[in-house]
Amino acid sequence: MRNLKDKLKDMDRDVQQKWQAIDETPGISTREKLEKLVEMNLRRKLGSVSRKEKPAPPNSLPEELDAVVVREYQYNLDAPYKRIRLNSWTQVTRESLHLISRNPQFLQVDPARIVFFDTETTGLAGGTGTVPFMYGFGYFAGDFFRSTVFILTDLAREADFLARIDGFLEERRFSAVVTFNGNTFDMPLVEARYILQRRRSPLHRLPHLDFLTPARMIWKHTFESRRLGYLAEMLLDISRSEDIDGSQIPSLYFEFLRTRRMAMLASVIEHNALDLLSLAGLLLLAVFYTRDISWTSDVGEILGLSRVFERMGDWERTEECLRIVSESATREPVRTDAVKRLGRLLKSRKLYHEAIHLWQILADSRQEIGFRELSIHYEHREKNPLKALEIVEKAFESMSCGGREQVGMEKRLRRLRDKLAKWREEEESDE
Repeated sequence: MRNLKDKLKDMDRDVQQKWQAIDETPGISTREKLEKLVEMNLRRKLGSVSRKEKPAPPNSLPEELDAVVVREYQYNLDAPYKRIRLNSWTQVTRESLHLISRNPQFLQVDPARIVFFDTETTGLAGGTGTVPFMYGFGYFAGDFFRSTVFILTDLAREADFLARIDGFLEERRFSAVVTFNGNTFDMPLVEARYILQRRRSPLHRLPHLDFLTPARMIWKHTFESRRLGYLAEMLLDISRSEDIDGSQIPSLYFEFLRTRRMAMLASVIEHNALDLLSLAGLLLLAVFYTRDISWTSDVGEILGLSRVFERMGDWERTEECLRIVSESATREPVRTDAVKRLGRLLKSRKLYHEAIHLWQILADSRQEIGFRELSIHYEHREKNPLKALEIVEKAFESMSCGGREQVGMEKRLRRLRDKLAKWREEEESDE
């Protein structure tokens, strides 16, 4: 009898390519790989017809499923993700997590017992009508990073589903939870589901880091998107070419509820597991960035790091980052942002004479803030209203203001002219 691989060779090239990609996926059985292959081909066929016209999948007898199905993936800690390996997680300290999270509770956590958490839901709008049907937990276990994914197979048995998750969390005794957009989506949604079931979520007792905020800070000036999958592909080389679009997930789940075929959810489960792996890798990379800025590969990342340091009140490292970007950035928006923020920082520390140079750079670039700060400095600190007036007049000649900037500059111009006129009158009267 011909084996499975011999039969696959007779399939068309597209299916062979898909099988090759699936066959390389670690941590899943041959049966799960086949279910994934079937599901991928079904989605391609079903996508071109309406819901009423969708053909039933082959062998579509309902599967006998428990209320909760659990899938696990394991990723070797020695596997390289560009410049990092997850076995470096042992170098992560409480202080570094505190710096990124800005949450003093992280000074008490055990980094080895952090859990990475992500949900997949029946909708993207949130609210009590949205049900998280998949809870994914990523954590370090021995020589592996493990993703344990819980799937709710019957919406009427959500209480059993949450009880199973509670048992898992109680057994693992995690010290903190890390999410990506958890503050505004995952955590409130989970809390609502627990309340509806008259339970209390164990996750809400743990210190929480929503890594979306630091990620936006660090990579805002480097990448066009700060989506988790995109950042993981760019920074960790975690390929998501076969990944499902998040907007398709609710419809796939409802199709699963109709057909009771786990194959419909294979790509969703893998999507969740990869999100957890990506989240752990990106947080580890951010920790390395904060410890040594030479880990960065773009001045935009250094500018982003300055924001992380600034919000923690680490003025020394904030200034270091801003000076590097101000002196070396070739992209004008990045350089201008750094010069503006460095000028504000020096001004707050009353280092006015150093800040003058930066304000002049901004004025030379026709930035309103440069003219404004220079005029304020010469009027109030140098007691030279004539010089301040010259700067404001030059601003009107060299740049086109609008809105509140225009009103502010005009008000400053009138006030300085009035001040100088009064000053001259006083001099004449003294004579």
